[in-house]
Amino acid sequence: MVAPSASGVKAVSDLAGKRLGMLASRTADRTLLRDLLAHHGLQLVSDTPAAGMGGKTVALVPMDEADVSAALRDGRIDAMTLMTTPASPAARRVVDLVAQAGEAGEVALIGFQTSAAGTT
Repeated sequence: MVAPSASGVKAVSDLAGKRLGMLASRTADRTLLRDLLAHHGLQLVSDTPAAGMGGKTVALVPMDEADVSAALRDGRIDAMTLMTTPASPAARRVVDLVAQAGEAGEVALIGFQTSAAGTT
């Protein structure tokens, strides 16, 4: 996961009440993301509730690559995720798009801490 530095999203727990953009939203990817967020006490929802979000909810927003920077600037999403290897060309493109959306071009990379191994 990656977010503009100014978003305030620096850890998985910071995603509570936020909108998370996702490229290539495949069923297996959504299931993995749901389980990873649940491990951190967060609930993934597919639609933003009409009454707004709060608590431990993270709204998943399907996103086309061409819309990522604008969606971040316009506040339609707060962070991005892409289920792929971190060094893949797609991951690098997404990080660049998120950097373009931020004021200083700085991003926060968010990893998942595993309690058993103690690594991200």
